[in-house]
Formats: sequence, structure tokens, C-alpha cells
Amino acid sequence: MASYRFLTAWLLEAPREDVFQAIWDSEKLAIMVAGSRVGADPRAGDCEGVGSLGRYVWRSRLPYRLGFDTRIVAVDRPRYMEGHATGELEGHRALAAL
Repeated sequence: MASYRFLTAWLLEAPREDVFQAIWDSEKLAIMVAGSRVGADPRAGDCEGVGSLGRYVWRSRLPYRLGFDTRIVAVDRPRYMEGHATGELEGHRALAAL
């Protein structure tokens, strides 16, 4: 099985809290990202969102879709969020606002 590593850096001129919330609201984010869909309520989990599960399907110009679940494992609003993905994408993803 092939292994890949992706790193994306965004430089945004916006309040950190607003950016965090926009990414946290993954149903709304899916609308903004062409070809993606969300299938679960991202606000489930404990009071901080730890334990919440999102189901995602991404597609791109390549002729296939990737389906995966992401469970939130750590949240430090509005600076950090980490999730563990399983399915056709496996591994950890993290958001850190510096």
C-alpha cells in the first residue's frame, strides 16, 4: 500500500476564532470545497467536541472518490484541533493556528 504525506499551509488575514469556527463547521466547509460532502453532525462529542465523528467523501479531478471518517481527538479552541481519519484516507490531521 502506498503512503503519502500532505501538508497544507493557509495564510489568512482574519481573526483566529473565525477561521477555527469556519473549519470546525465542516458541513459549511464542505459546501465551499468543491466535490466534498459531510454525512454526520460535527458537533457531537463532549462539550469541546472531542469524540465527535464526521463522515466525508472527497472527489477531485481524478476519476475516483475517497470516503473516510474523522474522529476529533483533541481540541484547544481556537488554536488547535486534531482528528484521526479511518477509511480510504488513514492517519492524523491537525489544525494549528500560529
